[in-house]
This record gives sequence, structure tokens and C-alpha cells, in this order.
Amino acid sequence: AAGAASKPLRLTLLFKSRISMARLADFVKVPVIDLLKDESACVAEIRNACENVGFFYIINHGIPESCFSRLLDISLAFFALPEDSKLSIAKQRFNPRNKNKYRGFFPVQLGESSRKEGADFGPERGEGASSDSSDPMLEANVWPDQSVLPDFKPVMMDYYAQMTSLGLKLTRLFALALELSATYFEPLFDDPNTTLRLLHYPAPDPAQAQFLSCSEHTDSGVATILYQDDRGGLQVRNAAGAWVDVPPITGSFVVNLGDVLQRWTAGRFSATQHRVLSVSAERHSVPFFFEPSNNAVIEPIASLASAERTLSYPPVVYGEFLAEKIKQFAEFQTADTESVTTSML
Repeated sequence: AAGAASKPLRLTLLFKSRISMARLADFVKVPVIDLLKDESACVAEIRNACENVGFFYIINHGIPESCFSRLLDISLAFFALPEDSKLSIAKQRFNPRNKNKYRGFFPVQLGESSRKEGADFGPERGEGASSDSSDPMLEANVWPDQSVLPDFKPVMMDYYAQMTSLGLKLTRLFALALELSATYFEPLFDDPNTTLRLLHYPAPDPAQAQFLSCSEHTDSGVATILYQDDRGGLQVRNAAGAWVDVPPITGSFVVNLGDVLQRWTAGRFSATQHRVLSVSAERHSVPFFFEPSNNAVIEPIASLASAERTLSYPPVVYGEFLAEKIKQFAEFQTADTESVTTSML
């Protein structure tokens, strides 16, 4: 199991095929990949999307529509709770009485570049898990009062399990796109620290100019599997610097690559900048940040490890990389702008 005392898991990708450095194409739309297609066709399409866009939709992924509706219903119910109820599971920055720093609720923060509220949940680690863990990145989940939202935890954990299975399926396709064994990445997910996040973007004031509901960024993990409602607003930036809309497609997920996959492939696969524009009504989305074990060492493919590329992508322990990365996000910073993760490094 991963943890503060565990030895780092070194996963270096080894294969002999010739690889060129990736570049993001001047794409004008995000590709749609049908997972019911022949595997070789899926792999070819995923390779192209990963090298040239860093984003793609997936359809026919095996997750039933009923799962989406239950998830959206429970998200709507949670964000409709009184603020005091939500703050009862807030991160310590927003409720000093709480011990949790990484998991839990965060409110809208006025004056920040992003305007959203959300709640973060990770794997259930059993009876021994505690917010007092020596590694706060592995802290236990905190849940809303069961008497208020009795179905919340079961719905969330069911969705978490289904997304984990889908994430592993994607890693097999990524491996095949890199001409590796389909199971090559599996050791990395022996004890993953994946995050399921509920997000609510409140409706803007009609008199207010359009703003960013979520500012420009890349994600830290392997890939993010996003369920979004029908409101729109998500955009991805192409190589020319133009912002391309990623409109909702009923029954689909949007998948975007994270920093880990870019580092593994020394830039062949791209973690693309993206953002969310404000829209005329409130918006809900549910990203599933598919992340490796905290003690995994992320380093470039050996055949790409030239001196220049090694300098660009030095080996990093994922948990330490993540703790540094999240300092850029307001919900993980303290009031005096120092990150709550300072004590984690």
C-alpha cells in the first residue's frame, strides 16, 4: 500500500519504437471516440487524439444513463443544502474546527479567478483511515450527515467504482497506443489516490460581463473523465492559442490528459490547457481525476530520456508533485495565500 513510509514505485516506460515529440495541432473541434469500435481502430484514434489534441469524447463507454441521473440528482441535493450544512464537511481553511485539508467541501471564493463551489472525495480506505494520517494527501473522506442525504455516500461510491473501471480501461488503450502490453500501467494503480469532485458553478448576475468560472489550467493526474450537464462553457486551447468549445454530447464523457501522462511520454501525449466560461445559468459537472498511487515515481520513457528531455521532465514522486501542483488552486490555499500542503512536503 502507498503511504509515507512506502518505497516509491518506479514505473519507467520501456519500448523501442521511434517516437517524435508531440505538438498540439491547430484543431477546431474535439474528436469523438466510440469505444464499441474495433480495438485497433480505437487505439489509433486515441493515439491521434493524445498526440494532437489532449482531449476527446468517449461514447458507448458502458456506463448507464441511470448512473448519470442519480449522480446529478445527488449533486443538486448537496449544493442545495444550507451553507452551514456544507461547511460541516469543509476543508480546514473554510472551517478551522475540521481536520480535513485535502478532502471535503469548498465554497465560492469571491475575488478569485474561478467562481465555483465543490466537494472532493477519494477512495474509502477502511476502518483504520483517519484525517490524522501522517500523509494528509491520504486522509479519510468526510461525508454529509446521513440523516439529511441518506443516499449520498452509496451513490458516490458506486459512481467512483464505475469510473475506476473505466479509467483502467482507458489506461489499457493508452498503453496499446504506445505499443506496450495492455496491462503495462496496472502496477501504478495498486493504491491509487483518485479524486471524485462535485462542482457547482452558480448562475452569474445578468448584468455582469462574462467571466471565467474556472481559470486556465492543466490537470495533474493521468486523465480526467468528466461528466458535464447540458449548459456548456468548457473550452480547450489549441496550438495557435485559440479557444475551442467542448460542448456537451448526451451520454458522453469528456476525457482530458493530465500532467502525468505528458511526463511519462516526454511530451508525446499532451496535457492541454482548458478553462470554463461563465454561462447564463448555473452549471454542474463531475470530474473524476484518475490518479496513480501517491508513491509512484513518474519519469520519461527511457528511449526518450535525452539530456534535454530529462531536464524538462525530471523524475517526480506523484504525491509530492500533486501537493506542489494544487498550490495554484484557491481552494487549497490558506487565507494568507500559503498552501495547506506546505506541511505535506
